[in-house]
Formats: sequence, C-alpha cells, structure tokens
Amino acid sequence: MLKPTEIYVKPVLEALAKCKIHGLAHITGGSFTKLLRLKNIGYDLDNLPKTPPLMQLIQDNGVESKEMYKTFNMGIGFCIISPKNNVAKIRSIFKKHKLTTYEIGKITSKKGVFINSKKIA
Repeated sequence: MLKPTEIYVKPVLEALAKCKIHGLAHITGGSFTKLLRLKNIGYDLDNLPKTPPLMQLIQDNGVESKEMYKTFNMGIGFCIISPKNNVAKIRSIFKKHKLTTYEIGKITSKKGVFINSKKIA
C-alpha cells in the first residue's frame, strides 16, 4: 500500500526561520533535475537511501538508473540546500515533526546532478 504524501510546510518554515538555507526543491515530476534551478553549482548525491521497493521493481523491469533518477523521486520528497553547519539543526526540526531526513550529498563546482558519480542531469 502507498503512503500518503508527506507535508513539509511546517518544518520547512521553521527551518527557514532558524537556519541558513540556500535553496529548496520539492522532488516530484522531473525528480532531481529540479536541483538545477539553483544556477552555477552542482550536486554530488552519494548517500541516497535504499531504493524503495516499487521503484526497484520498475528498474528491474528495464528502466535505466539514469532515467529513474530523472523521473522518479526515488524516496526523496524534498531537498534543502544549506551549509554543513546547519544540518544538525535542520534534522532536529524535521525529527520534531516526525519526518525522516537524510544527508544525501554535497554541493560542488562541477555543474550538474551526479548520483554516485554518474551525471543524470
């Protein structure tokens, strides 16, 4: 059974009020390509959570990894781009709202979105 959509408004507003935030991206249609809205930077996503079972089933039936990460959120619904020294505070805010967080990667000067060193966008 599918889980209901997570609502991020309250923790995001709290994080915006209490932390330095450089960017926000709701990872829906277009998936991780949405991160490219912040110009002149790149993303090295090398710590993503395990692929959800439904996404794994789709991938196992012939959809390439690059296409999966350009199309589906792969279990990540929202990204916050912030300085490293804000991560603990942001994670505590989301935990208070009973939402799971992951530190999935880092900003790089190499333009594009890279997942485990493979460019997807």
